[in-house]
Amino acid sequence: MNRVSGLLVSTLLLAALTRAEAASFCVADGAELRQALSTAAGNGESDSIRLRSGSFSVTTSSVAFYYFTSESFDLEISGGWVSVGPQPCLAQPGRADATVLSGSAVRQVLSLGGASGTSGNISVSNLTIRDGDSAQQGAGLNLGGIAGFVGDLSVSNVVFDGNVSATFGGGLTAGADGGVLKLINNLFLRNKCGSDYCAANLTVNAASASSYRAFFSYNTVVANICTPGAPPSCDTAGVRIGGSARSLFIGNAFAFNAGADLKLQNLTSDVYNNNVVDILGSPAASGGNLSLSNPLFVDPFSADYRLMFASPLRNAGSAAIGLPAVDLDGAPRLNDYQYDIGAFENQDHLFGSSFEPLL
Repeated sequence: MNRVSGLLVSTLLLAALTRAEAASFCVADGAELRQALSTAAGNGESDSIRLRSGSFSVTTSSVAFYYFTSESFDLEISGGWVSVGPQPCLAQPGRADATVLSGSAVRQVLSLGGASGTSGNISVSNLTIRDGDSAQQGAGLNLGGIAGFVGDLSVSNVVFDGNVSATFGGGLTAGADGGVLKLINNLFLRNKCGSDYCAANLTVNAASASSYRAFFSYNTVVANICTPGAPPSCDTAGVRIGGSARSLFIGNAFAFNAGADLKLQNLTSDVYNNNVVDILGSPAASGGNLSLSNPLFVDPFSADYRLMFASPLRNAGSAAIGLPAVDLDGAPRLNDYQYDIGAFENQDHLFGSSFEPLL
């Protein structure tokens, strides 16, 4: 073996070993999740925490599940896992409602962040985050941070249900300061706040606004409200975006929110193919949007926000971005010739199993 070949082999081996430096956790209850998060924050490697199906809660502390790191390693948290034979957390058949993290209506549910200068990516998927109640922002999930944290953030197939913040972002507060924020296929339902932006409060900064750094795509945002006694400035119970980064809102279903659905507090937000009734602020570009106060959900009184076959939101989305293969129900994401707006894809077919021409 010559010197160049030897160096190449050594480099490939080093890369393989580097990729192998990852810890995997399979957790079954709140105590195990807290321990896994504590270990992951300082173990010097990337971490994957798999949550079994079931309910996760704790009885102490102001934050049920907390992670903050000064290291630049990735963290992945996902739910719906089951064991196969002796192998723990080997398959993931469960939907987002199979694994529930709860704040028991007395504490913040989940807080995940990194110190200034850290660049580890954080992803959360396939969970329900419920019944957070906090005096802090992000009673459901407080994610990232804008004080120099430069990692990418991703939230997909997550239900934020009934979280209450005394300030901003009852369901979610997320901040990225140079990284990319992606929120795809999520449901924001019945979240409340005392100040503003009850479903989600988002801030993303970037050195340049030439390319998208924030994506809010194919989410359903419904029935979020300001708490009784909230000041008049609580004008947006839906979603707010701020910061210097360019953002894309595409394919989202907003409905039944108090005040505005969407507040744009930057100059570089593009808004395409959404159902959005009330926007505060001006999009940089927009098109294909609907403005239906009643999008024809299956049964909103029973929190069933799938689309009826007659809904105008069917096939009204766009293929401008890549989407996961399945929707929030675990059903095929593309069922017809175009994506449906929102987190749920209608699964009905006009002609059932076949097309019978008229004779």
